[in-house]
Amino acid sequence: MSRQAARRPGRLAFVDRGTGPAIVLLPSFPADARMHADLLRHPIGRVVVIDPPGFGKSAPSVTAPEPYGVEEFAVAVGKLIDRLELDRPILVGTGLGGYVALELAARRPRSFAGLMVIGCGPAADPAEKAGFREDTAQNALKLGTAALSETAWKTLHSKAGPRAKNALRKMVAESDAAGYAAGVRGMARRPAPADVASRIRIPVLVARGKDDPFAPEAGVRKLAELLPRATFVQLPGAHLVPLEHPTAFRRALEAFAASIRGGDAGLTA
Repeated sequence: MSRQAARRPGRLAFVDRGTGPAIVLLPSFPADARMHADLLRHPIGRVVVIDPPGFGKSAPSVTAPEPYGVEEFAVAVGKLIDRLELDRPILVGTGLGGYVALELAARRPRSFAGLMVIGCGPAADPAEKAGFREDTAQNALKLGTAALSETAWKTLHSKAGPRAKNALRKMVAESDAAGYAAGVRGMARRPAPADVASRIRIPVLVARGKDDPFAPEAGVRKLAELLPRATFVQLPGAHLVPLEHPTAFRRALEAFAASIRGGDAGLTA
């Protein structure tokens, strides 16, 4: 049975650990803050990881299971950052979280010191995926997220270890069915980052898991080319790099943060 959120409707939950310069992280769909468990155990600076609506400890959106899109999520994250009084944090997003981060950075170009996105391309969600998205949303509502959790591992690399697979399975099973459907339907309406890329003039690290089937290398490189101050880097793993290879993710993020703060980036394409 799917967990039913008994929290203030639409309120985003988050985990806040560490001190120092802030890093705000947006997990990929269908994950929550536990995707960054390693970074939360050993934070670099002040680490704030946000649970998407309907996942982790966040309540689903007030309109769930109707679409909850990138734009709505970006606005909600911006309000949370203001409430926490974070001073120009680094914004990090994986998959859908990356698209939300790009949208927010374009809307508020002076609010962030830098941006890291993983597994994102320049185009909108493909029209041919619309039917699959809706079928997935219907399955979440009819069967429950526990049933969907049994195939959640397909988002990971085929060689991902049991720790990563079990963590993702648990995150999906414990998500809210209406919130899950709203997120899937929102993905089908995802806008094209290419349309706003020129407005993002802060340093950007565009990363990709080298075996990511959902984000082809050519597309991720194209996104990096469209962003005025972007660097492209390949990391091990598939779509959920921070969950599959937390050490590689941490090193890339630490190097990027150091480059923004005047250190040596040490990154190669």
